[in-house]
Amino acid sequence: MTRPVEYRLQGSDGCFKWSWDHHDILSVIPEYNLSSSHCSTSARLRSIAPFMGRKETAIYAADVHTGIVIRCKVFIDNISRIQIFHNSIKLDLDGLATLRVRAFDREDNVFSSLVGLQFMWQLMPEMDGLPHHLVHVPLRDSPLSDCGGLCGDLNIQIELEDSGVFSDLFAVKGVGIGHEIVSVHLLEPQFKHMADKIVLTVAEAMSLEPPSPVLVLIGAAFHYTLKVIRGNILQGFFLESLSFALSSIIFVRFIVKFDDSARKRYGCIIHNSEFLLPVSTSDSIIVVALPSPHHRWSVLNSSVAEVDYMLGFAHALSLGVTSVIVEDTRVAGHMQVSSLSVVLPDTLCLYIMPLSVSGDPVDGLKAVPSSARWFVVSGRQYLIQMKVYLGASDAQEIYITELDVSKSVLNEVLNEQPEWLLKIDHRLKLYRKVLSDDLKLHNEQSEYWMVFSLSKDIVEKHGWQNSRILRATSPGLGKLTASLNYTSGHQERKEVHKVVQEIMVCDQVKFSLDGASGTHHKILLPWTPTIYQEVELKATGGCAKTSSDYKWFSLDMATVSISPFGVLQAKKPGKATVRVVSIFDSSNYDEVVIEVSVPSSMIMLQNFPVETVVGSHLAAAITMKTSDGEVLSQNHQECAYG
Repeated sequence: MTRPVEYRLQGSDGCFKWSWDHHDILSVIPEYNLSSSHCSTSARLRSIAPFMGRKETAIYAADVHTGIVIRCKVFIDNISRIQIFHNSIKLDLDGLATLRVRAFDREDNVFSSLVGLQFMWQLMPEMDGLPHHLVHVPLRDSPLSDCGGLCGDLNIQIELEDSGVFSDLFAVKGVGIGHEIVSVHLLEPQFKHMADKIVLTVAEAMSLEPPSPVLVLIGAAFHYTLKVIRGNILQGFFLESLSFALSSIIFVRFIVKFDDSARKRYGCIIHNSEFLLPVSTSDSIIVVALPSPHHRWSVLNSSVAEVDYMLGFAHALSLGVTSVIVEDTRVAGHMQVSSLSVVLPDTLCLYIMPLSVSGDPVDGLKAVPSSARWFVVSGRQYLIQMKVYLGASDAQEIYITELDVSKSVLNEVLNEQPEWLLKIDHRLKLYRKVLSDDLKLHNEQSEYWMVFSLSKDIVEKHGWQNSRILRATSPGLGKLTASLNYTSGHQERKEVHKVVQEIMVCDQVKFSLDGASGTHHKILLPWTPTIYQEVELKATGGCAKTSSDYKWFSLDMATVSISPFGVLQAKKPGKATVRVVSIFDSSNYDEVVIEVSVPSSMIMLQNFPVETVVGSHLAAAITMKTSDGEVLSQNHQECAYG
């Protein structure tokens, strides 16, 4: 070779001293850590003798601390052929791809490194006269150069590009939909015949909604949404690394890879890994307006379902499994496939989830499935979801949807094809007839709640299909019923799934202080080293009948403790939050701040009579204040007069 090829031999878990057998054919240059000039964990290998046939030598790495010696065999041979390697022959539009040349000897062993060799890459459209579908991205300007100092041999490859030639690594970007021929040959006088080429396809990345697999009922009709992804920018790249372990023999082929037969013979422990650096993407998802001149729809098994070849409307005909396919006509063979199963339902389930005042989900709260009874809070709103499953609840969900396409929209798109419009409009009427009785929520209006439909924007924002908003208005017990009408495929006979859910509307849980001084949000308690002040807290709401229908919590038991019956005890000065929760509904609770402090003053209330009967008992009362002048909880004491 006119240019030397280097290979970095990497070790780990030690500091090594390097030696080798044949100094006339191989150069070994140790590399040292930045933190220590005496610790070498890698070495640069280079063939220095003219090629006179295959040569074999060995390198030894001795750990300076343990004395363990690792032996690595090295072979030097000629290149027999080269090949372009890539992750995929299909590249996304606006996406980046890295192509790499690998070289083989006569026995098809892969050389370990081609860094330093000069190559010539060429891009050419598959058909003459067409614009390029790929462009070369200089390594220096690509995300590959953002390697944080862990670039490996990238600097050498960048230097080759800067000098007007190319290396074994080549980066490209998709700029147009179509096919591009990528070719490469080795720039060595005796290897001009050594070349390879591949055809790469550039296409739009397609995605379908609903996502595959889709389970539907017989007679269901729905509209697939086609999305394409643009501007996917890869911010990472693959690095090939090779390392060796202590007490193991490695058989390395120079210029390049481990020989498999020798690996088995010597029992090598070899790490031949690919590392993917962190990837970040900047994607733009575009919904394709249908009908599209570039996309055609089809179905594999037309006895199970049919799909409109322009609009992507699917109609389930009979039980079975098929695939719905959308193909980009600009690129042969570029398609997206969705599995479609037509099934019978097993389970109908209702779910409830509290919503915030703005109508968004509440962080930390999940939807609760159907149960013996739901407890909700008067004045709040909830999301009611209806879901159908194949199998038990939370198994495979069946896709139930409502068709929402107007004739005016179709007329605007298809105004030049009136005959087709009439055909589609007739089909939509059939679809609406099929869907009219599929899934319903009964008893929506009650004296205890009101139910509203969701706006289209909210449905699309959160993906809340087949859902309603329930707003609790007043305490009471009622029932909500959901039903699913479907056909089992036997003539026109309808089957029915029904679920009845009890809903109890409760008042908001609130603290009832019963004369304890303070506000609803704060209670002030005195503290002395020998006496723990106690206060019995009470609560209302939450459909509670007894005190055991509440759970009491102190968020700081070291400052304030509370019993299962709501008796609070001050332990030390400080602040703590006490919460009371309905045992029926964990989202129905109230909180109060307890502040414990040392009193700064005490006053006895002057409300005693001048004279009293011997043997009677009078309640004496005092008032305590904090240093800020706030009144602490009142204290009462029984006094006996004899």
